[in-house]
Amino acid sequence: MLNKKDLQVGDTVIVNDVIKDGVPVNLGGGGTKEFLSLFTGMVGGMSGGEAAIRSGDVLTIVKMPRRVQGINLCRVAMQFSDQRVEGEVYWCELRASCRKAPTQ
Repeated sequence: MLNKKDLQVGDTVIVNDVIKDGVPVNLGGGGTKEFLSLFTGMVGGMSGGEAAIRSGDVLTIVKMPRRVQGINLCRVAMQFSDQRVEGEVYWCELRASCRKAPTQ
C-alpha cells in the first residue's frame, strides 16, 4: 500500500496484480476491480476521457495526492503506445492497488 509521505513528484509506481477499490470494508468496500480509471478530463468522465490502467502498468506521479472539490485525487502520467497521457486517479484506489517501483 502506498503512503503519501513516501512519495514525491517524479516517483514511479507499478499497479499490483490485484486492483482494489480502496474503500474500507466497514464502509462497504474491499472489493476488487478490473482496472483503475485515469481521467483525462473532469473526474467521473463527464468531460474529457477515461483510460484503463491495468495490472503491471507503470505510472509516474505528476502531482501529489490532494483534495479537489471534495475528492482525493493524484495526478499521474502513463505511456500509452507512442503517447504520454496525464490525468487524475482516485487516491484511495491508487494507494491500495500500487507499489512504489524500485529505484535504480
